[in-house]
Amino acid sequence: MRFYSTKSIRLCGLLLFGILFLNNTALASDKHSQEPSSLETYKTISLQVPDMTCPVCPITIKKALKATAGVQTVTVSFEDKIVTVTFDPSQVTIEALINVIGQAGYSATRLPT
Repeated sequence: MRFYSTKSIRLCGLLLFGILFLNNTALASDKHSQEPSSLETYKTISLQVPDMTCPVCPITIKKALKATAGVQTVTVSFEDKIVTVTFDPSQVTIEALINVIGQAGYSATRLPT
């Protein structure tokens, strides 16, 4: 049986708290996002992001996309490695969304609809 030091347990606890806090903050920002003036103006796409390897990856991707003008909502499934984005095509293109994910350090491809 291996025993861990109090210092390493505290560090793990802080890391876990940080991940949960950031995730809840990201989820809370979805609740306060602006309602679209017309649902027809928004488009929803799904992107495959195979490079997600840890629970922090979805948080990073979500924060990057939410900071992009024209993005309404972002849902990330770590298990399926899929990102679903609702956005205003008059403000941002699909290619730009893929580039944002690329700048965050991940590759993304559009899933067929």
